[in-house]
Amino acid sequence: MARTPELVTPGLPTGPITMPGDKNIPTYDKHLYAESHGKYRATLGSWEAHVLSVESARPGFVAWYRNPTGGQRALRVPYDTGNGYGKLYPDFVVLHEDDEDLRASIVDPHGHHLADAADKLRGLAAYAAEHGDEYARIVGVIQNAAGDFRMLDLKDATVRESLKAVRNKGDIEQAFADHGAAYS
Repeated sequence: MARTPELVTPGLPTGPITMPGDKNIPTYDKHLYAESHGKYRATLGSWEAHVLSVESARPGFVAWYRNPTGGQRALRVPYDTGNGYGKLYPDFVVLHEDDEDLRASIVDPHGHHLADAADKLRGLAAYAAEHGDEYARIVGVIQNAAGDFRMLDLKDATVRESLKAVRNKGDIEQAFADHGAAYS
């Protein structure tokens, strides 16, 4: 709750995270904190399930982490609200191995119809500008009006520049159309 954002390392657990006991919740493989049988129970929306499917199919996929909304083990990205700072909790951190290097990526499917969507997208872009070297990729993902999943590479300076003028859902879809790529 500082007046300006401060860099803080999340307090990640050293062992499995206990899954919800509800057996109707689907299980997934390769979660960073899977239980001993290799499964992790999670309720994912359709966008999150799509992201997990795409990321797990990428070459070198090792594991994924469902970033919680709040708490000590959450990755929080600040964004300017025009009246202070808000907190964005990107949905996923995924790990891929490339040339024997293990690299993390942030992948955030985000509802661009929400009132704070443009501010959060710019916040994640600003985070990418400042901390992008620490990640393999930092991408935003939307499902556009046509039902297609699109992604933006927020480590790209041209993409970040284009987001400065984004204010609403239409602007966001246009930025993804002009500077993004298919995400499938």
